[in-house]
Amino acid sequence: MRSLTLFLIIWHAFGCANRTVNPSFNVSCDDAEKILDRVEKNPRHLDRPLVIVGGFNDPGLGPLAEQAWLGDSIDGTPVLRVTIMFESSLGDCRKVLIDEVNRKFPGKQVDVIGISMGGLVARHAAAPIPGKPRLNVARMFTISAPHDGAVLAKLPTFDQKVVDMRPGSKFLAELAKYDGQKNYELIPYVRLRDKTVGAQYAAPAGATPWWVDTPPFQPAHVGALFDPRITADIVLRLRNEQPLTHNPPAPLPDESTKS
Repeated sequence: MRSLTLFLIIWHAFGCANRTVNPSFNVSCDDAEKILDRVEKNPRHLDRPLVIVGGFNDPGLGPLAEQAWLGDSIDGTPVLRVTIMFESSLGDCRKVLIDEVNRKFPGKQVDVIGISMGGLVARHAAAPIPGKPRLNVARMFTISAPHDGAVLAKLPTFDQKVVDMRPGSKFLAELAKYDGQKNYELIPYVRLRDKTVGAQYAAPAGATPWWVDTPPFQPAHVGALFDPRITADIVLRLRNEQPLTHNPPAPLPDESTKS
């Protein structure tokens, strides 16, 4: 875990200067890192267990990195890392997530951090589908999740999970029908210039993600997981402190339009 933390420090040494500023999420990486240092020195036990869900073809590195990035700020709060890499459909991913959470935290409400496709799976798991169990979630934080599709999902493939992540897919349309019935708070994050999912798809239809610019020399999609601004806002919210974001969410810049 210490070596992973060192990697995160080196990662940010390459620079984190904002080029496009979000007026509703206006914080520098340096200031966000200072906040993360402060909360780590003043750990707090969270109200609920935390579940971290990995993304597409992730053997578990994403959830492990996110838990390391949260550090000691969550003071021994129970954390469950869930891998969905080996499931053949989003429905199977949903079942695995619900089963693992119920096994680890039976009867308890949880907070969730969903990384990339893991965010979509978590939203699917929390949907009140008639006749099926659902994930009991209080707050759901998603990082670069394909809530309304994904840019790369438009490419030819036989992978049903990818087909279902195509913008306008039947799966996404069906899932959207349950959004009005959700009983949890959804907080989606994304970096601009994300060529894997696309900032324009990182929130459900009709919603706007909390976005930040992508620093020079860093990948937008994978890098969002290590972005101190996103992590600091999540940590503050988990600890019931004043978040860095404030309503209403600023619209995405013109470069992030759906196509």
